[in-house]
Amino acid sequence: MKRRQAWLAAGLILAVGLGAAWVYQRMDRQRELAHRLAEELAASQTIAARLVALRDQPDRVGAASLKLTELTQRIEHYAAAASIDPATQLLDINPQPPRRLGDSPYQQQDTRVEVQTATLPTLMGFLHGLTHDAPGLRLTDLRLKAPRDQPVGDLWDAEFTLSHLIYAPPPPPEAPPEDNP
Repeated sequence: MKRRQAWLAAGLILAVGLGAAWVYQRMDRQRELAHRLAEELAASQTIAARLVALRDQPDRVGAASLKLTELTQRIEHYAAAASIDPATQLLDINPQPPRRLGDSPYQQQDTRVEVQTATLPTLMGFLHGLTHDAPGLRLTDLRLKAPRDQPVGDLWDAEFTLSHLIYAPPPPPEAPPEDNP
């Protein structure tokens, strides 16, 4: 009888030990899952905060093209703020027609601008102010050249292109006319 009780006690201890090992393993998996879910929650909260911040920023893509007068006023304002005389140093502001970007619903409208005889710090201040404070407007091309009629110095002529995106999905294709006999 004592032998039987010893076997039962050993079996009971083995069963309790196996049960404890199974519970510990399950608890460990649940802890790992909770840790991973906490990391995903933190990442989701970071993304949500970024989305809120982006929603509060000005639009980077316009629903329509900038009007020539509005764009010209912006360029002249930032030129004057950077000590570039709009009457004598801004030679040309030439908006180009919008062009579709591949098969996307976006168009890009470029505006070519020419500035005559300005220093590099002045040009950089002008371009930074213009693209930083005007939402959606970005510098896509810049060419500097030394003025022909000036002695070697720190004055430059600049040609640059400002671009902005326009959300303009293409019109849906027209359905063929139905033949009614």
